[in-house]
Amino acid sequence: SELKKAAESVDARRESLPPLIFQALTTIWVQETRDLDDPGSVGCSHFIERLSMYFGEAGDICPRRLFWCLADGATNRVSFETWLNAITLWEKSSAYTRLKIIFDIFDRSQTGYLSRSEVKDLVLAVTKKRRSCVSAVVGNCDALLRFCNEELKFQLESYISFFPNFFAGIDADMDDKVSMEDLWRFLEIPRDDNPKNKEKPSHNGALADVLSKFVLPIDTLYMLRC
Repeated sequence: SELKKAAESVDARRESLPPLIFQALTTIWVQETRDLDDPGSVGCSHFIERLSMYFGEAGDICPRRLFWCLADGATNRVSFETWLNAITLWEKSSAYTRLKIIFDIFDRSQTGYLSRSEVKDLVLAVTKKRRSCVSAVVGNCDALLRFCNEELKFQLESYISFFPNFFAGIDADMDDKVSMEDLWRFLEIPRDDNPKNKEKPSHNGALADVLSKFVLPIDTLYMLRC
């Protein structure tokens, strides 16, 4: 994937990471892989459970897809070097570039466009993450949790039934596929290559606000009825 290619070429950028962060990430890897036969690389389940959370929104909404974008094709494992380089790339990127990374992750066919099914996958992934956060707030109240889950499921199914209209709102040039151009216009993100919109690398909160446009309209209903 384009993400893996970029991650494999950012060794020099590591110097721009504060030494304490570089040391902390190295320590995290050592601690999380010390019980493995091969501590130099990790498989899918270990990556998802222990190491994907350091990629901000990408690790939150699509850890499995993230793994397969970074994994070596021969071993189906992610090495320490690739993991560290990818985190460096993520941390030094603007909100626009981070969105490009997420775009690449969901572009399973690697065509440079998102198909209808790939856009739907993105919508579902972002919404399910928000749904799990809402469920965590509810805690151990089983009856309330069941009610909220049923309400959220209903909203999810109802929203997807109107998916063609939502997709049309993103597909500005109506070519039945979503390009990065379509996406950044829909989300109103300043472009990195526009001199008027140069920005410093954004905090995770900025991208979270952008991705909230993909969340199905369930939170307000949840607060009012639960």
